[in-house]
Amino acid sequence: MNANQPKCGSLSDSEYNHPMTRLPMFCFLMLVACATLGQAPAPTAAKSVAFDVASIKPNTNVKVGRDGSGPPQRDAIHVGPDGVTMRGVSLMVCIKWAFEVSAAQISGPDWLRSEHFDIAAKAPGPAPDAELRKMMQVLLADRFKLVVHRETKQMSVFNLIEAKGGIKCKSEEGDGETVVTPARSGVATLQRANISFIADLLSDQLGQPVINRTGLKGRFTCTADPRPYVPDPSQPVDPTSMIFTLLQEQFGLKLEARKEPVEIVIVDHIEKAPTAN
Repeated sequence: MNANQPKCGSLSDSEYNHPMTRLPMFCFLMLVACATLGQAPAPTAAKSVAFDVASIKPNTNVKVGRDGSGPPQRDAIHVGPDGVTMRGVSLMVCIKWAFEVSAAQISGPDWLRSEHFDIAAKAPGPAPDAELRKMMQVLLADRFKLVVHRETKQMSVFNLIEAKGGIKCKSEEGDGETVVTPARSGVATLQRANISFIADLLSDQLGQPVINRTGLKGRFTCTADPRPYVPDPSQPVDPTSMIFTLLQEQFGLKLEARKEPVEIVIVDHIEKAPTAN
């Protein structure tokens, strides 16, 4: 999963509900992917790694959909060298980022998707992404009393590979935030994303783990245009079929279904309200 998370523009209700707006989101915007296996319940991370200071505040302004996930712009996560800022994230999204897994790999109460928070956490100094994730695990354990254990489970997964002819997305040089631009005219873009980030978006949309098997390094900018596959927007469209076709024809990537052992994060305990800042 990419350390840089999507920065999304906001849509009005009429724009969000328009068929040509929803279709590109189905393709790749919607969701907005370890240690010893099978261990007994234990604190989520060692206490030796922690943020220097952190603020957690409830956010009640997030528009939540029927599945509790809300539109994609809710998942606003910015990761810097010395900390993490999350705006309006659900606890599901926060756990996903902290443990670097997909939603399909988390087993916990349904309300993990409906409780949203603003989190600002500063590290003692510059830290790599892996260490920041461990710090977030400690923060969740301290403030939400999160306790988890891990198990392995045979699951249906998708392996993400290069399609014949190779990737069609444009390679990007240098750093910068990953930006997701929601569709307003039927076309959506994903800028400066690595392949693991794309795999995480696909996993959220398909409801199954998507594993990056491409071996591709670096970042890419991709454009999703579903209009060629929707001759009549008033007619129903199979979003899963569209994802597979668009991914291969426009991104140069392919999904292969497999059965594999997958790590599952089991939430043994978590509280809805965090302790005071």
